[in-house]
Amino acid sequence: MIESAQTTEPPRRRWTEVNWKRVLIALAILFALGACFEVAESFFLPLYYMRNLSRSIPELSLTPTALQFTKRSPLAPMRIECFEYSFQTPWQQKTRRDFHTAAFITFQNGMSLLAAEPGSNPNFAADLRKRGPEIQKAFGSAALSSQYDWMTAELSATPAQMHWWTFRERPRLAILLGSKAADASEATAISKIGNEELRGYQFNDSVAGTREVKLELFDVNDRRYQLHIFEGGSEVTQADINAIIASIRPIPHS
Repeated sequence: MIESAQTTEPPRRRWTEVNWKRVLIALAILFALGACFEVAESFFLPLYYMRNLSRSIPELSLTPTALQFTKRSPLAPMRIECFEYSFQTPWQQKTRRDFHTAAFITFQNGMSLLAAEPGSNPNFAADLRKRGPEIQKAFGSAALSSQYDWMTAELSATPAQMHWWTFRERPRLAILLGSKAADASEATAISKIGNEELRGYQFNDSVAGTREVKLELFDVNDRRYQLHIFEGGSEVTQADINAIIASIRPIPHS
């Protein structure tokens, strides 16, 4: 007599029992996903944000170029003194108001000009030099040697320079671009300018049809001279701007 084969069911696992192998695999997957997100956040998200920033602030992608137009307008004989420098303009002065950190001047043809006091702008180069050798190493001694060199470094920085493989350069580039966003706010062009005693940059030009042109100039003593020229009844020309740049002179300390 043949006995019927009895099938035995595998023992059921109780709900209190834990498959530790599966738990370890799940934890490993979670850690791997977390690492992937961390890599994405560290390497790719800054690039994404920087590219979006360059679209919303297009002046960050501008870099200084040489002026192609060098002609100068005739200057009015009156020399205007403001704080530690003086200059001439092609226009006849109408009114002047002096404030603690700036002088506002209007002219007969409707133009106006704001001359800032040299010490009214923050000196990032000097402030960063005080923070020790690590900061100096990060930005380089050339960029921190003067206000002019700092502005040169910031204006040379662009969002396109930020790559996923330049991880250590990102904090430096972010600070330079932040400083550039302040100095080159709403600029449509940046040009290198200077005269016998000063060197610096011009923000905007008459070609772009802007109503404000800003001049940033530095002397050998690292003093910073800033002029804002505003259009009024007539348009400012590059010849007018060139004439003003050529006339700016520092007033030496007594």
